[in-house]
Amino acid sequence: MAVEPAQECDVWCVGDISSGKHYGVLACNGCSGFFKRSVRRKLVYRCQAASGECLVDKAHRNQCQACRLRKCLECGMNKDGVYHKTYFIFV
Repeated sequence: MAVEPAQECDVWCVGDISSGKHYGVLACNGCSGFFKRSVRRKLVYRCQAASGECLVDKAHRNQCQACRLRKCLECGMNKDGVYHKTYFIFV
């Protein structure tokens, strides 16, 4: 059985390892969870530096949520892939 080499997260986590395909791209758990929470809660972020070009890497990923979400979308993460909780009441 061949072992596949570890792949890096497509989003921005330089040095972070992908845990698989999430929302259309190879992503680590951190990117996947952040993207899911942002989409489900319909969050709107504002860039901390107002430039929209903050450094987003493994060490700085929590400093600017706006730029982090922008990078998720730029790399191809699909909002339509996020499951929105639906509650069913059975009578």
